[in-house]
Amino acid sequence: MILAVLGVILIIAGVLVVVRKTAETWAERRAGRLNETGEKPKVSHWAIVLVGLGALLLAVSASGSP
Repeated sequence: MILAVLGVILIIAGVLVVVRKTAETWAERRAGRLNETGEKPKVSHWAIVLVGLGALLLAVSASGSP
């Protein structure tokens, strides 16, 4: 149960990292500080690690004995 809760928290944290980065990029583009044709926003490695670790913890907690 504790692993499942921790997994869900990590997944939510990973999603929030992506949402925050997207909002920052959108705000910079709207303010004109970011070139429309410039490089694409970089994927946050923290988000990938958090979501992956959270999914792993959920899988481990679901595969355990009842």
